[in-house]
Amino acid sequence: MNLDLSTEFGGLQMKSPIIVGSCPLTADEFQRIGMVSNNAGAIVLPSLFSSTILPGQAPQLLSDPNRYIDLIKHVTNQIQIPIIASIQGKLDADWTGLPSRLVEAGAAAIELSVWPCPTKPLTDPREIETAIVSQASYIHSECFAPVFVKLTRELTSISYLARTIFPNAAGFVLFGRSPVVDIELDSLKLSACWGLSTPGSVVQSLETLIRVRNEFPQIGLAACGGVSTSSDLIKALLAGADAAMVTSAIYRKGPAVIGCLLQGLTNFMNSRGVVTLEELKSLRPQVADLQRQVDIVGCELETAENEHAQPEFEAVSGDRFGHPK
Repeated sequence: MNLDLSTEFGGLQMKSPIIVGSCPLTADEFQRIGMVSNNAGAIVLPSLFSSTILPGQAPQLLSDPNRYIDLIKHVTNQIQIPIIASIQGKLDADWTGLPSRLVEAGAAAIELSVWPCPTKPLTDPREIETAIVSQASYIHSECFAPVFVKLTRELTSISYLARTIFPNAAGFVLFGRSPVVDIELDSLKLSACWGLSTPGSVVQSLETLIRVRNEFPQIGLAACGGVSTSSDLIKALLAGADAAMVTSAIYRKGPAVIGCLLQGLTNFMNSRGVVTLEELKSLRPQVADLQRQVDIVGCELETAENEHAQPEFEAVSGDRFGHPK
């Protein structure tokens, strides 16, 4: 049976539903060749950080927009699958003129991540969401390419925010992760690292994917974080994702893991008698099924708590110190 694994994510036509997430590996030519040969659908380049886009600083790949644009040109001339530029910055980041330059250089789309500045006073959650909407709106207005907004779990209402951003975003990436902050006891200084996501942790995103897909059938959705096996990939697609970003699994097993994930997806589709990813969507559970499961789990939890509740203590008489007589 000839299967068609092609998919569309927010206007991007991809030959497979696996996107290699933003990481240093995608800046390495040897690694990119392996990703393409294993049928990755798209590649996200390492992120360009707004906090370092300032005059007078030492040029480096992730801080100098000119070198970043040169990287885009080089990669797009080398490979034919969609290349996504990634930009990250604080809520008040100034991206003036940059989005259009990235697209002119050959980027097929732009992935946007923004976060509050940790050194500023606490921000009203509505201000955070408003700033995200504003950033997406500006980038959308400046370039004629899809804009994908990477959201974090910490936001209070993903569905509401998605509804607000939707006119200015072709899709969402659920979810972006923040670096882990630690304290070095020898130096008493802070350190931060991204680390690798836990295999299988994509299940933590399934409920949100189902809910957002139910409310926005037309929006592009990509699952991100914890897609390490073909089962993870299949679950993400069945929950509502058009594509899945894979990063940590490539660090652990190399680009060949992409082919393994797609082979598992192919086996599953064969077992279900579907030949396209569009047909696979017909197998997706409905949001009503999700609500029923939530209600069932809630009832089971309440029942279990009642069954294991401690029996009430019998009232006994005692002296003023609580000693029984």
